Amino acid sequence: MTAFRALLATMAVTCWPAHAADESPGAREEFALIADAHRELQTYDLQIEARIDAGGESLPLSASVKCDAQRRCLRSFQNSTTLVTPRLSLIVDAGSRTITVTRQRLSETQQSPANPAAAFEDWLARGGKLSGGALTSWGRHWTLSDRASPRAEIYVDPESRRIHRFVYQTPRADGGLTSVDIRYTWRDAARLNPDEFDTGRFVREVAGTIAPAEAYARYRIISADGR
Repeated sequence: MTAFRALLATMAVTCWPAHAADESPGAREEFALIADAHRELQTYDLQIEARIDAGGESLPLSASVKCDAQRRCLRSFQNSTTLVTPRLSLIVDAGSRTITVTRQRLSETQQSPANPAAAFEDWLARGGKLSGGALTSWGRHWTLSDRASPRAEIYVDPESRRIHRFVYQTPRADGGLTSVDIRYTWRDAARLNPDEFDTGRFVREVAGTIAPAEAYARYRIISADGR
């Protein structure tokens, strides 16, 4: 599941407790189309920039998610790089100098994709509130809110229906609020470099044994499936 599919499913299922639904005219149908647009994504190059503000301190974070037509995905966040292919899953940790290797099983690589539209419908059925739809410089602006929780705001491209920005707050133990502002940049997937998805960048396999590639010779291999 990609970050965006997870985002939509998480918003619908866990972020806001139930109360009376009150969506803008057409909002329900439009948001279902937004969810479907992300569920159907297969090949893309996504850059993510986030800023977390809490108690006067600000923390910037960045990440990237790239997936190609061969069902290979490359994710980078801080010191960690994850490469998932139909055959292998690799987690490369620059901090611990380890490469965690998992051999993929056919059933794992052919799982049915998550259905954020269904999750959204479930959230509405439990009383979720959606409003907005006005066009802004960031795209169409939607608000999800609840009496018991801070509201969340989403900005969506009106043509592609891809999310450009996600802003929300979470309560802190000291009674304050932590603000999170996530911005998404969708790059041209036609310019993806196939070499980035090559497991040979990180590991090599000799007679069934996986070892670090030359560039990662000082990394330790961790076999997650005991092989």
